Amino acid sequence: KKVTDTEAWIKQHVYAGIERLGANPAALNEPLTTWIPRVLFLLLPVYALLCALFYWRQRRKFYLVDHLVFSLSVHTFTFVALIVAVGLAQLVSGGTVFLFLLASIGIYVLLSMRRFYEQSWFWTGVKFLSISGIYTIFFLLPALLAVIVYGFLYS
Repeated sequence: KKVTDTEAWIKQHVYAGIERLGANPAALNEPLTTWIPRVLFLLLPVYALLCALFYWRQRRKFYLVDHLVFSLSVHTFTFVALIVAVGLAQLVSGGTVFLFLLASIGIYVLLSMRRFYEQSWFWTGVKFLSISGIYTIFFLLPALLAVIVYGFLYS
């Protein structure tokens, strides 16, 4: 049977990745710690643009740079929450840490949107859910998945 280029690539990368993870489960740590901060940094302006789109009617009050500053504060809090979560993971179960991480980031973003953009709780909640959903589903998760796949295939 002749080996095709696709089969050779799968053997070289996928099977080798599985073997590396089997031998060393922490093999993904380096690519993740290297690339996740970079990806989140690159996603800063994406989040700011989403905020600018959802707060379009207030464009005379908030310039793009204001949305960038807000995005920076949200991502900075996320980094701090991730650092705390790594420490907590040494003490409590992963599920508890994950719930803490989601809750703390969600509450922070909701409260900071309410304070920064000064809208009613209803519109802040609607925009929070919309921006968070779009950002997470269409930008954050695909970017994190790409980092994991890259780390799996090329670590």
